[in-house]
Amino acid sequence: MKKNIAVLGAGGFLGGHVVTELVKKGFGVWGSVRTQEAEEKVSKLGAHPVRIDVTKNIAETFGSLVFDDLVYTVGHCPPAGFSKAINQPLSEIPMGMYEREIKAHQIGVLNVFQGFLPRLQFGGSMVFISSAITRFKYDWPEFLQAHYYASVISAGDWLLAGMRMDPLVREKQIRIHRIAPAAIDSPFHIGSKSPDLVPVEIVVQEILLAMDSTDYVDKEILKAPAS
Repeated sequence: MKKNIAVLGAGGFLGGHVVTELVKKGFGVWGSVRTQEAEEKVSKLGAHPVRIDVTKNIAETFGSLVFDDLVYTVGHCPPAGFSKAINQPLSEIPMGMYEREIKAHQIGVLNVFQGFLPRLQFGGSMVFISSAITRFKYDWPEFLQAHYYASVISAGDWLLAGMRMDPLVREKQIRIHRIAPAAIDSPFHIGSKSPDLVPVEIVVQEILLAMDSTDYVDKEILKAPAS
């Protein structure tokens, strides 16, 4: 039978690439969007766009539809671009900017987990996109002032660890995967100094491999593989 897959954040750069590959494979894909523009983009890619705020109730959004897998790609490119995102010392960061990251990487993650877990098939999977930025810990490059982002991502990673121990996850044998790329080569980095960039195709491939894995996947992608 054809798989049904939910992609949260389908209107974004990474989410759009994930949707494209899943549709190519013949899966039924439902992509979450928040704007009319994103809805049109997802529809053109061959998926079913669904208006969802990942921080709010999503339990009744899909009726009786069940899913085989879920991919969460929400919130990985702050709207002001890379140069702005990395130049925010904690003494100056707008609180709204911090709250945006908390909503995307903590509240949204937990809310989606709770909302979709009952409608995932036995043996299904959830793939969450984290970030390898957390690997820096106290050894930060001079140009990188993004501790606020790393702190939120780190807390989100602890949520994923807890999900794997959840009784319902174990009962249904759901696999909770974490894919943590470094900077993905995208328009977000145009015109700015950035770390080694990882091609988006590499990240999408790791997501697909995780979905097919029979065990938990927890992988950091620090740079593009040598050619």
